[in-house]
Amino acid sequence: MIAEADAKQAQARTAAAVDAIRAEVERVPTAQGGGDVERALAEVRRQLEVQAHWGITPSWPVLGRVEVLGKRAMRILLRWYINPIVEQQNAYNLAVLAALHELEAQIHAITRNMHQASVNKQQRDAQ
Repeated sequence: MIAEADAKQAQARTAAAVDAIRAEVERVPTAQGGGDVERALAEVRRQLEVQAHWGITPSWPVLGRVEVLGKRAMRILLRWYINPIVEQQNAYNLAVLAALHELEAQIHAITRNMHQASVNKQQRDAQ
């Protein structure tokens, strides 16, 4: 008798916990409902490529031309060192973007499955 009461209480607590989790999942915006994921992925796409060399502008008013020539010479001398690092960073960024797209697809699939399970549960409860 006591065991049955404990089992019923445990079952009630479990059902309440599942309902709370379901409500929390439905409350959190997804890529379908909110644009947060799409906006974040667009920002990642925008910053995907790292540029190795930016424009050189003089910061000295009088010797600006000499400064620009010196920076160009330094850039040419260090190109062998900088370019492979930038290429590795760009490859990494591309891999991260691909992983984010895969995670987004998985989140969509899980959301669809949860929604379908919720609909099925509601249909079963209605019968």
